Amino acid sequence: MPPAPDTLSRDEAFHLLSNARRRYVVRSLSGREGPVELTRLAAELAARENGKDIEEIEAQERKRVYVSLFQTHVPRLEEAGIVEYEPDGGTVRIAGGAEELSRYLDPARDGAAWHRYYLGLSLLTALVVGFALLDIPGFHLVSEALVAGAVLVAFSAVAMVHRRA
Repeated sequence: MPPAPDTLSRDEAFHLLSNARRRYVVRSLSGREGPVELTRLAAELAARENGKDIEEIEAQERKRVYVSLFQTHVPRLEEAGIVEYEPDGGTVRIAGGAEELSRYLDPARDGAAWHRYYLGLSLLTALVVGFALLDIPGFHLVSEALVAGAVLVAFSAVAMVHRRA
């Protein structure tokens, strides 16, 4: 029985995603409704790996990928609870454990867009510093040390929140 999705450690997730074929299987199945024939998945992957259209793939190229998926990659993903393989129909589908891998495959999809927070903080800092340097009313009393300290505290706070996220 596959482990529960929340039991997948970071090391296990990285090991599963260390292979490009396993990453392709997870991404491909995550974007589909229902099961996919393993032969179809192998043909798509062979086409991608060989830079060809699916109709141009030779039988040997398709077979090489199929054997790899069938013997190694799909069983590893199934054991981890990421995919479900149905041997009778030769189909594979995404399983509940795949959500655990999504944050490693597409970090921006799972969390905040931290680059936007840093950019916004930088723009705000530039405005404050600019106002202080131009002696804009209300900002001429602000010392450079206070501005520098506020910038340091703001960036440190965002970085600490980012680290914990």
